Amino acid sequence: MKEVELIAQASEELERQGFVQEDFYLSEPLAKAFLKAQVCRRTNRDSCNVSSATEEDEKCVVSRLSSAKDMGVFTMRLQYSLENTLIQVKQLADNAKENKRQKHATILREILEMQDLKKEKNRLALYKLIFKLLLVEEDQEVDRIGERSIATALQSALAEDDIPSYERSSLDIRKQTIERLPFLVLGVRLYTQRDNAQFENSRDVCFEEFEALLKDLEQEISFEKKRMKNYKQVLDFEFCNPGSISSSIKELHDELTNRQQYFTYLLQLQDRTQKEFECVESLSEKYDRSMKKLTLTIGNQMSIPKEQVFPMFFALGEFWTSFRQSVAFCQRQLQIFNHLLVFKNHFNSSLCKSDVQLASEHSSPASLQITIPQDNCEELYYIPSQQLDKTENIVLEWQAFCIPTCLDRNGLVLRSDFSLGVICNRGLYYSFATQSAMINFSKNPEYYINGLDTLVVEYPYLVSLFGLSGQLSGLSFPTRVVEKPTPYTLQSRQSSKTASVGINTPTHIVEKYIDYDYRWNEWDMRRDALKWTNLQRKKTHSSQTEVSHFRRDAETQDNVKLPIMEDGKLVMPGTGSQTMRETGTRMPKTKRYFGHKATITTLTLDWDNEK
Repeated sequence: MKEVELIAQASEELERQGFVQEDFYLSEPLAKAFLKAQVCRRTNRDSCNVSSATEEDEKCVVSRLSSAKDMGVFTMRLQYSLENTLIQVKQLADNAKENKRQKHATILREILEMQDLKKEKNRLALYKLIFKLLLVEEDQEVDRIGERSIATALQSALAEDDIPSYERSSLDIRKQTIERLPFLVLGVRLYTQRDNAQFENSRDVCFEEFEALLKDLEQEISFEKKRMKNYKQVLDFEFCNPGSISSSIKELHDELTNRQQYFTYLLQLQDRTQKEFECVESLSEKYDRSMKKLTLTIGNQMSIPKEQVFPMFFALGEFWTSFRQSVAFCQRQLQIFNHLLVFKNHFNSSLCKSDVQLASEHSSPASLQITIPQDNCEELYYIPSQQLDKTENIVLEWQAFCIPTCLDRNGLVLRSDFSLGVICNRGLYYSFATQSAMINFSKNPEYYINGLDTLVVEYPYLVSLFGLSGQLSGLSFPTRVVEKPTPYTLQSRQSSKTASVGINTPTHIVEKYIDYDYRWNEWDMRRDALKWTNLQRKKTHSSQTEVSHFRRDAETQDNVKLPIMEDGKLVMPGTGSQTMRETGTRMPKTKRYFGHKATITTLTLDWDNEK
């Protein structure tokens, strides 16, 4: 293949220059894309077939691929290497998922084939297979403590008393029971180990990794915003004052394009991570509510119906499994982010600080008056930024980049400014970076739309950046599926997680405390009231009668010793009986009353006579 030969020649040239080929991510798709672009450029797009490439075309491609300072090639390497990384990460995740599914299916088939579970030997084999299945569902290695925890929870989720009914069930019911067991066992473990700090806490790990990744992404995005702003100021200053800067304009254009592509990948990565993190936060709230409801339901009860608590255990297991999957997702996104940082470290900017300082003192040109019609009945009409929220289904072409600026200014890639509004031409929406670009497009839209073919032949890395692989599949390899953005999604990507909004006082304030024992049914409350009233009449009490007295061993009850008197003197005081004696135990109270002519009367009252 020609691509393999081109890669080999470019690698030899890089080694001759003292570079390592692995640092430049040369690949066959990259060589094929450049070869297609070279053939199209030579034939004026009459042919884009690599089989018609000449020896001169191959030399031009090798020269570009072996150029260590060609920022256009550097951008293409970024695109193809990142796509290769995305494919590898997805393939590894799919392979791990498929291996897990196959192991699960094999063990499940063995479990369903087991019969005659009345024998203790077969029941023991069944539990061993289920235990093996539970270990497969774990995403990490389990130590001995974890194995004991799983075995204990399994006995609670599927006790031996349930085996006969399980054996009598149909095949579908047994399969459904076994497939639900991993979530039930995990839910039981989560409830019993809720206060154990040593238990695996996927939720905390999930929050820590997501917050760390989003923080790093936010810092990197802020840094790239400032850098691209400096590039734009310097290039605008040079455009208004030709010959004012010391750097090469073409190099600055290529470097800014590379940063735009890098920035786009960062925004896409942040968008995916932020969406997943919002799902994690929602799951965390549901998990807390389910755990609290389960705790209140069980309370101090020693026995509770399975039909009441098993759905709660199952829900806890599902939530925790989702946390584990989110942790794996975050780790994959971190791997992609680290791959992007490699290209950041290899990026060398030719922007001079003196040019940046000179451009910062330059004032922007005065705004132009837009005379584009706003009647939506026209074929081409203008939508001001204030009316964007009133217009539905706005999806922007060219990934919201300004193509007129790129065509008029020799490949300068700038993002659109939505404060300028958008233009609708034949049902398609276009955004622009400057007012002059918008006005130029409104005067001759066909020139800029058809000029994309010439533009991407000269700059093949723009096919991926502008999302044109569907229209120009002959120049892009492989074909990338890119979703068209809207002004709202682009603004939300660059905004922080929280935003300040003005609202009125809410009509229905949601209380944080939820009484799970609350019942709205009036008949249920009446039934409870009757039950409690009936219980008051069944209060247990005791009393002693003559009949019950003779059935007791009470030696002193009827053997009362009377006082003994001799010569009129008390010799023995005698004893009382077991009959209860009541007496006051409260301290007496003294009250003083002031009477007529300053008389004072003091009374000492017992507690019974206080009133």
